[in-house]
Amino acid sequence: MDSDLNQSITTNDESTSSQPAQVEELQQLEALIGRKTLQLDELKEKLRNFREQMKNIVDNDEQLNQATQTAQEAVKAITKRKGEVRNLPEAKAAKNQMAEVQTEIKELEESLNTHLVNLYQLTGTKEFKTLAGETREFKLLAKLLPKKKE
Repeated sequence: MDSDLNQSITTNDESTSSQPAQVEELQQLEALIGRKTLQLDELKEKLRNFREQMKNIVDNDEQLNQATQTAQEAVKAITKRKGEVRNLPEAKAAKNQMAEVQTEIKELEESLNTHLVNLYQLTGTKEFKTLAGETREFKLLAKLLPKKKE
């Protein structure tokens, strides 16, 4: 029926038709839109009802509720144990060593960045050869720092 209406609209656009035919066509189009809208609203309401029904089925399943409770208790136990493990002396030592290595990496990267800028200023190229003979590329970054407080 939609294709018939589309063909009718196209035909009327191409030819000069009388005013009453256009009014009738408009009324038919409005009626069609009204029916389709009503049908769409009804289907959406059905879908809402089915979703609610599905939610109720899931919420009222005793085995699922027990499994959920067990899972929540397991998560609490895992979180508690992770905290205990992180407080072990060897874990604290590893964390401190990680922090030291991260600081060393940051300092080395800053130094390397300075040297790469110098290399670029001298050669105009953005690549270099490593001691292993590999060619490595780099890019220059400018970072605006916040104003210094005086």
